[in-house]
Amino acid sequence: MKILFVIESPRIKYHYLTKLQPLGVLYIASYLESKNIDVDVLDFNVEKRRKFNPNNYDLIGYSVTSGNIELTLDSIKWAKSLNPKIKILIGGPMVSLSPKELILNKDVDVCVEGEAENTVYKYLISSDKSKIKGLWLKKNGKPYYTGKSKPIGNLDILPFPAIEKVPFKDYHVVFKKTKNVIALITSRGCPYTCIFCHHSLGFKFRARSPENVVMEIERNIKNFGINEFWIADDNFTMDIDRVEKICDLIISK
Repeated sequence: MKILFVIESPRIKYHYLTKLQPLGVLYIASYLESKNIDVDVLDFNVEKRRKFNPNNYDLIGYSVTSGNIELTLDSIKWAKSLNPKIKILIGGPMVSLSPKELILNKDVDVCVEGEAENTVYKYLISSDKSKIKGLWLKKNGKPYYTGKSKPIGNLDILPFPAIEKVPFKDYHVVFKKTKNVIALITSRGCPYTCIFCHHSLGFKFRARSPENVVMEIERNIKNFGINEFWIADDNFTMDIDRVEKICDLIISK
């Protein structure tokens, strides 16, 4: 089985000054590969636009935002025209905002809502998709929601995101000291209800252990030569003791 994930760019790129590695997709990619499923990733936010062959894959997944939805829908239509049998999966913020509209698109087979690592894996291997929580499917021509999926409790069990699958040095952060920066997510969720926040990772705060976080930092330094990091958590400082432990471990190393 071979999977392709595509992140389309916004139609007007210069409106977006900061471009972070797509950690959500890269976490799914590394998780699937830990289950012996081959995964490719294309991020047209930083990569030169090129055609790919939909016939080389069993499923194509798209991460959809309000900025890239136009080009995403164009790409989905094009992929299905070349390979009508290929499965099209959609994830990302727009699934939480407009799931019914997206799943009713004739070229879309499934929408994934919430944390997607385990949900996508189950979708790929299960015969009865309707029993998998976190999916929007079509049932008798109408949207069908399988129910809310359970968030991952122990984040330390997840493999580190597959940074190597994208040109990680081509991303850009406005506030930085060095040329190359890699994004990190050290926790998921936030219990607060700020109206500007999407809360895509839920209201329950779950944190990786300090040791696990520093292990990823070490890996990125040794394997990729990156020594500046952008913390992309919803609420990094929710647990101050944990933050201090992370800093102490960095200093000790």
